[in-house]
Amino acid sequence: VPEGSASHSQANLDWGKSDEAHKAIGYGAEILAYTAADLICDPELLREIQEEFQHRLQEERTQQEEKL
Repeated sequence: VPEGSASHSQANLDWGKSDEAHKAIGYGAEILAYTAADLICDPELLREIQEEFQHRLQEERTQQEEKL
């Protein structure tokens, strides 16, 4: 997409129909699929990620409360 093109422009629409765009979507889908497979095959990894998420969420809530 040409730099400075609006999200809903004709240039953006045209680029989205290109082979390059379709390859990028396929690559992104592969990344998501492999990530999901890693989490399914390694429950410990999933648990660690969930714990880290909860920890960061709590930190964010604490920071927001301190601002009040």
